[in-house]
Amino acid sequence: VVACGYWLANSTPDFYAAALKQPINAAEMTAATEEFERITDSLEMYLKMDSVQFERFQKMSPEQFDALANNLPNKRQHLSNALRSVHRSPDITRETFACTIAERHLNAWLEQEVSKSDGELRQPHLSLADDKIRFAVTLQTPAGDLVLSCEFVVTKTHQTNLTFQLHGVSVGKI
Repeated sequence: VVACGYWLANSTPDFYAAALKQPINAAEMTAATEEFERITDSLEMYLKMDSVQFERFQKMSPEQFDALANNLPNKRQHLSNALRSVHRSPDITRETFACTIAERHLNAWLEQEVSKSDGELRQPHLSLADDKIRFAVTLQTPAGDLVLSCEFVVTKTHQTNLTFQLHGVSVGKI
């Protein structure tokens, strides 16, 4: 039992150990973060539209669309390709809009958010595999760096609802 406890306290989840070995490419992280922001801006804009506004949006001329994109209240003034594809696409309805948020988007965003604070958290990493979300982060303590990790199992309970069930939590060392 003591040996098992020692092993667990000194172990790092495989997905996190592999992520820590990968070099961080600042340009790729910046590009992924900017893309993620464009996707979330577009999704926010889409969710705020009712059916009438959505129909008007789809009927905009390219010039009107560009004017809208350039007058967004945020500083980025860009719309993602996901929302651009909705514009003037008769196959897409108010109920069928879709966008893809990838692991690289989430990890870049997490890294950006963690780096904003002067706290003890470092190197967040999220892994999406099958029906699982695994997350780990390094916690800097006076006694040494600890790895905090958790795993969730994701279940689709309805067409638009997901359930996240906590499947495991661990603390270990790098």
